[in-house]
Amino acid sequence: MSFEALIARYLTPSGTIEDELGVLAGHSREKQEIVRTRLEAIDRFLSKSDRMRVDAEAIAHEIGISGRQFYALIAKVREFGPSRALLPGYRNVARAAPTRDGLKPQVEELLQSFLRHKHDARLATVEGFVRAACATHNIDYPGASAIRRRVHILRRQQPFAHSQPRIGAEILIDQICLELAVSALGSDRYAVLTLIIDRQSRRILGYGLTMGDGIGLGLTLALSNFSQRAMAGLSDEFIAPGIEEILWVIPPGLEELANSIFEGSSPCETKPIIKLVGGGPRRHGEAIMRLVGDRIGRFRFKRLSRLDQDPPISASPGIDIELAHRLIGSAVESYNADRGGTSPGNISEDRPGQLAALADELESIFNPVLDAVETRFVRPSVGPHLLG
Repeated sequence: MSFEALIARYLTPSGTIEDELGVLAGHSREKQEIVRTRLEAIDRFLSKSDRMRVDAEAIAHEIGISGRQFYALIAKVREFGPSRALLPGYRNVARAAPTRDGLKPQVEELLQSFLRHKHDARLATVEGFVRAACATHNIDYPGASAIRRRVHILRRQQPFAHSQPRIGAEILIDQICLELAVSALGSDRYAVLTLIIDRQSRRILGYGLTMGDGIGLGLTLALSNFSQRAMAGLSDEFIAPGIEEILWVIPPGLEELANSIFEGSSPCETKPIIKLVGGGPRRHGEAIMRLVGDRIGRFRFKRLSRLDQDPPISASPGIDIELAHRLIGSAVESYNADRGGTSPGNISEDRPGQLAALADELESIFNPVLDAVETRFVRPSVGPHLLG
């Protein structure tokens, strides 16, 4: 039996295999092997039809623990699931933290009120507002670090945006390094995540996961993912009739090409308006973090000064790219579920819906870019599978 199948056998009622594997992904190979050894031992014991205490003692001895500790591990697996129960040193009860549970009521109200009106404001702007308001009203200021951490958490949790957003009217396309190691070409490197985000609702419309900047591969994958997600989309009442504005943080290596395609058009000729961000250090990922916070699921974002070089090698073991896609896909689904506003929708084979139409519109806008990328980079090379 594979390790994944073994984990699936011991999921809690609310657990998912993606969540369990996601917990393991950030830990060393040694710790992952301990989880495997412990779970295999537990499975051997629980699979015996006539198990006795002497069997538990013997199996516990094999893995270097006492019989009492062995029974305690079984109880923890049933309560928390295999990964959380069996990882050495894993904390299943979170410590109280004001930045997670909420700052002092007066500060929390100031912060949430500001974000309701300017949900994508820069962190420095948010800090400055709260600091000045605290000084004006004689409230203890919790410090810039606490404000930053709380803002990231609120952006992950709260649907701050318009009370009735028109999904697809304003779109962001950006990319950021992710603290999720992927194995490819003999090394374990952090992945790069390209996101298509609706700026009003802050929903993730599509994503692409690559090794390195991908020379446009992340954009290609994100557009494809948007089309797939749109076919299981929202009711048309939530969807804009058309795209009005696109903010595109251009991937490294495509600046000249993107400018040559888009900057020749005047605003009145271009519908929607396309705003290009193609210069400046650390430009990648800032807009993402201003909308969704500092992570997706349990995977933190990692701001890099440059994305035109390979992402740094990870100290954690890399996972297969297909498994990484599953984990990020699950994290995106959970994130979007927290945004609310979904409905059973009115999608059918005969009438795909307005969201699918927006996905087609966005793809048609970027087709000249993707065609130029294929002509310039892919066709002369060994193939796109090495560009990730």
